[in-house]
Amino acid sequence: MSLTASRGRLIADVLNARLADLTVSNGYSTNAGNNVLPTGQKDIDPSSDNLPCVVLLPNPSVATAEDSNDEGLSGIILSREFNIEVVDTSPDQEDWFEQSEDIIRDIMQAVKAPSAVPAKNWRSKTLGVNRVTLVATNVEPPAEGVDYLQVSATFAVRYVERFYI
Repeated sequence: MSLTASRGRLIADVLNARLADLTVSNGYSTNAGNNVLPTGQKDIDPSSDNLPCVVLLPNPSVATAEDSNDEGLSGIILSREFNIEVVDTSPDQEDWFEQSEDIIRDIMQAVKAPSAVPAKNWRSKTLGVNRVTLVATNVEPPAEGVDYLQVSATFAVRYVERFYI
């Protein structure tokens, strides 16, 4: 496994640890953190009892790179995208928009909030993350007769892979 892949895995682990905090008891509007699905699981069965749930979908094909040199360190600055999807029960057709806004705000807070907990800390030397940016959000309004809501947010995580020369 390459260093980039292992760094990506560490970043995914931090994101999942942060997403596990998405519970009403932690002040969020959803309990999606009670059911964090395995990273990359694309098939979510909204008819099952696993709602609400959250899943992290890394997008390894979307990455940018630039060279970085400073004081004997050589490295590459990478920016990789991660998509976070929350599927939650929708109380009724009229409230889906407000609920989706609450979920998007929750995701942004969970991902961007400072944390001193090592498993959730973006600033650890192991990760080398220097920026986490919201790229896009998407809401799938519930169709008539459908009782779930699908909300996603895409983040770009910028980090440095260093090589000692």
